[in-house]
Amino acid sequence: MEGMQPCLSHPEVQRIVTEKALERLAGFPGQLNVNVGQNDSSKYCDCDRCAVIDAQAGSPAGSVVTISNFVADAVAEQYPGRMVGTFAYAYSAEPPTKLRPRDNVLIWYCQNQCFIVALDDPTCEHNAVQFNQLRSWTKLTDDLNLWA
Repeated sequence: MEGMQPCLSHPEVQRIVTEKALERLAGFPGQLNVNVGQNDSSKYCDCDRCAVIDAQAGSPAGSVVTISNFVADAVAEQYPGRMVGTFAYAYSAEPPTKLRPRDNVLIWYCQNQCFIVALDDPTCEHNAVQFNQLRSWTKLTDDLNLWA
C-alpha cells in the first residue's frame, strides 16, 4: 500500500531495527552486509522529528541516512568490518547536503533513468537529475553501488 513508511526517527523503531539487524548478523556469521531503510514508496514520514532531521540534512534522505547511521554504530561495535546497506531510492534519491553516511554504511543508489540516452547526456532532463544525484552521492561516500 502506497504511503506505508515507518517513522525512522521514532526511538522504538530505531531500537527494533537495530535489534533485528544485530540478530540477523549473529545468525549468519558469513553475512557481511545487513540492509535497513525505507519501504518501497515515494511517500515518507513527515512527523515533527523526521521533518526536523530531513530539514537539517537538506533532503528527505536525512531520516534514512540517520537510521542507517544509528544501526551502523551498533554494528561497528559488535561486528567490526560489516556494513549496513540502505537504498537511495524514490524520495531518498536526493542526497543530504549536511549529513554523511558512516564509513560502514553502503548506499545503493537506485537508478530510474531513461535508457534511450546515456546517463550523463545533458539533453535528457530526467537523466541530468539522476546523474547529478549520483555525482552528489559520490561526494558523500566511497561505499556507493548502483541498483539498476
